[in-house]
This record gives sequence, structure tokens and C-alpha cells, in this order.
Amino acid sequence: MKTRWYPPAAYLPGPAWKHGYNGIYVRQHKGALYHSMEGIWQNAYARLMSTDKVSWHLSLTYGGVWLQHYALDEVLWHGGCTFAGMKVAVECEGRAGEMLTRVQVERLAEFTAWLADEEEWEAIALRETLWEHNMMVDYGAGPTACPSGRIPWTEVIQLAMTIQQLSDEVAALKSGHGMQQAVIEKTILPGLGMVAGGLNALKARVDNLAPK
Repeated sequence: MKTRWYPPAAYLPGPAWKHGYNGIYVRQHKGALYHSMEGIWQNAYARLMSTDKVSWHLSLTYGGVWLQHYALDEVLWHGGCTFAGMKVAVECEGRAGEMLTRVQVERLAEFTAWLADEEEWEAIALRETLWEHNMMVDYGAGPTACPSGRIPWTEVIQLAMTIQQLSDEVAALKSGHGMQQAVIEKTILPGLGMVAGGLNALKARVDNLAPK
């Protein structure tokens, strides 16, 4: 991948010894696996720092703040099997019975689109490049309810694909229309990081800049 660190995330390291599955320390598979913390992020981080044999790459708080604990190319201890450990692990603050907050949905979609670009995914799709913890039973892990139906996958995937499309269109405009560079940088690029309620308006602004 192009970078080992997610740019919007604050670095909050986990223990250095909590990595590697069966002697494998560098991820060899593309994709991400999303979890539910089943509690607040402070308690989850306390567990990460404990002697429990569990670790993950990123935490996403209720308020949409990203915390990164390990480099994205590291194999970590999550999901209960080697296949899971090969995926980028995200723990979402909250518990069963709570859907992700609106901002968590948006941030997860933004991250999904970014990782798809970083790892050059062929598709953004469940069981191809995206998984949730309970799916790992098919790869030898024990049964679990995690993430307890908290992730609205259809919405996350659709948002991620829209962000990806807009990013591609903006890149094409930047490379082919130098006269519009200042407009793009001042009015379009900032919007790519602000999903809430703005995708339709942002799409219209991109279309208006395209040559007729």
C-alpha cells in the first residue's frame, strides 16, 4: 500500500509485542474487517494496553475521531483467525443495540474509499474486500455476534463508492484543466472530506466544472 498510516488519524500506539499470526507479521491480503467495541473507546484502549491477546489497527469514536494504534501493513490479533489478522481492523465505539452514529457512518465510508484506493481494490463489496467479525467463522474462528448488526453496510458501501467516484472526477479535472485549478482547490477538494448532507451538492459542483 502507498502509506502505512491513515492521515486523519491521531496516533495512540498499542503494545509493540501484539502483532503477528503464525510467524506472519506483514499483511499479505487486501481488505478490511470492521468490529463493534461493545463499550466506550477508553475501555477498549485499556484492554489493548493489557496482557489480553487482542489488537487492532484503528478505533473510531462515537464522534468520528480516528485513533490509529498500529501501522496498516501489520498483521494483528483480531477476528480469531489468520485470515482476519490479514485485514485492516477497525473497532467502532458503541455496543449491541446501537447503530453507528451518523458521523461514524460517514467516517467509515471515507476510510473505506481511501483504503480501496490505497490497496487498489477491484471492488468495494462484502466478502470480497470488506468483512465483519462474525463472518470469520467461515475461516476457522469461533462464533460471535460482533458487530451485532450495528453497521449499515449498504449505506457505507454506497457512500464509499460515491466518494471514490468524486475523487476520480476531481483528479481528472485537475490534470486536464489547469485554468480551473484554483477553483477546484478552494471549493471542491475540501468537500471530499465532508460527507454529511453534501454529496449531491458536491457532485453538482464537480459536474459544473466539467467541460461541456
